[in-house]
Amino acid sequence: MGEIFDLFDGERNFLFRQIPKGERKNHSEFNLIVHIWLQWGDKFLITQRAHDIFWGGYWQPTGGHVRAGELSFQAALRETAEEIGINPVNLPSRYLFSYKCVADGVKRPNSFFLDAWLFDISSLVEDHKSQKDFFASLNFQPDEVIDGRFATFDEIKSLHADGLFMPFEETYENFWQDLQFALFNKSLFPEKNAPDISEFPNLTPKNLRAWGEKKLSEISSTPQLDSLIFITETLGKDKSFILTNPFLPLAPDEVRSFFSMINRRQTGECVAYITGKKSFFNHEFFVNPHVLVPKSDSELLVEKVVEALGDFTSGEVKIIDVCTGSGCLIISVLREASRIFPQLKIKAWATDISPEALAVAKKNAATICENEEINFRHCNFFRPLDQSRDEMPQSYDIIFSNPPYVPKKVAEELLKDGRGEPMLALDGGEDGCDAIRSLTEQASSLLKKGGKIFIETGEYNAEFTRNLLSEFGFSQVETFADLGGLPRLTRGIKD
Repeated sequence: MGEIFDLFDGERNFLFRQIPKGERKNHSEFNLIVHIWLQWGDKFLITQRAHDIFWGGYWQPTGGHVRAGELSFQAALRETAEEIGINPVNLPSRYLFSYKCVADGVKRPNSFFLDAWLFDISSLVEDHKSQKDFFASLNFQPDEVIDGRFATFDEIKSLHADGLFMPFEETYENFWQDLQFALFNKSLFPEKNAPDISEFPNLTPKNLRAWGEKKLSEISSTPQLDSLIFITETLGKDKSFILTNPFLPLAPDEVRSFFSMINRRQTGECVAYITGKKSFFNHEFFVNPHVLVPKSDSELLVEKVVEALGDFTSGEVKIIDVCTGSGCLIISVLREASRIFPQLKIKAWATDISPEALAVAKKNAATICENEEINFRHCNFFRPLDQSRDEMPQSYDIIFSNPPYVPKKVAEELLKDGRGEPMLALDGGEDGCDAIRSLTEQASSLLKKGGKIFIETGEYNAEFTRNLLSEFGFSQVETFADLGGLPRLTRGIKD
């Protein structure tokens, strides 16, 4: 079944999502396809492809894919220019919606996102003497398009009812209802949250920041910073530019983009999920609701692991990051170690039980790592869940992890604020120690003699972790505090 996503869905976050062409490895990795609707007044361009079958806007099942590193809207512009011969850069446009089709391997062998965009081509049509004259100016692919015409939405639905239009309901059964709503809803916002732009006669960064700060004051502990971040994201400028250009005139589309971010933040959603990124240990990591947002307190773990690597003067060192999430720990460790200890040959592995989290970690590694290589594995701690993958090593020099360690009821309470972080990455069971038990038990037989284990536990169960490591034969067990003075990280050495 498909799942519908709208502009305010944190998981979608279409402005920052980039999916390489052709990734169809499993049901959690998606192609991204753009579906373009071209509007003229109350009519929409449809093209006749084969026999009597019509397609809406311009939809090409074997093409229309977003290229690697390309954003959804960029693909919509390119596809329209390449496949139809219209350059829509300066045309009025709107994002309609997206849906996610998860492959079942039978009827639908491939998973994909479909992003729908609307371009108003009224000005182009009116520049021609007739519709026929306009169609003659288009650069349709002759081996694919027989003819085209403009049709009202009701006419398109009639074609569909007669079997003469692509049956979208095979991938998303409510496609027509959602498309109709999106096409004729002129606002990108739910009605109750739609700000009236006429309220803002001076659309400047300074005024919008003040408005955003006020709106967020009741739900955010940092409303001023949040509002500033959203302005920088909206304009694609850094903070210093925003602060030194407080009266820069803004376009309505920029204002709407800012409003949408404020709207999402008011639901409690993390700033990092809205912007799609978070800084950690001097690098910017891509994040989405499949992974925890990297926290500065976890930088202590990176520091301690890099410090432990200093014990090795040369040769091969095997390290593993268990429950890697966004990959921020293993990537930061490798980047820092390559700078400080260039003579070391570090073999690195990273595991996670969530394939969606692994996809995020791989994307971050591809973006941030230079010569460092990480072997990502779909595992329950150390145990592979995909038997087709290479076998895991039988021993490691350093094991580290930020596992789920929050007591279940505490985690449920934390998520009530709407932050959107994955319960899977927080929930450590009734006492918060389930993952720590499994991790310690498995690590005790996989760590080399003299090897070190580092487990982030926080204030919930640092004492339990110390005792558990001692029970499993680890020595020199010690807990380190974070900058706030709270117990954050526990280390043990294998005798």
